[in-house]
Amino acid sequence: MIENGKRRLTYDLAVKIAQVFNAHPDDIFLDSKLTVGEQK
Repeated sequence: MIENGKRRLTYDLAVKIAQVFNAHPDDIFLDSKLTVGEQK
């Protein structure tokens, strides 16, 4: 399962999930603890 790290979420699936919630994938799945410098 995704929660325990045995499966990975593809970007295509993340987009589909985000569309259900009328959001962007980053809004749902990007760890908000990351800073701009850590994302590069």
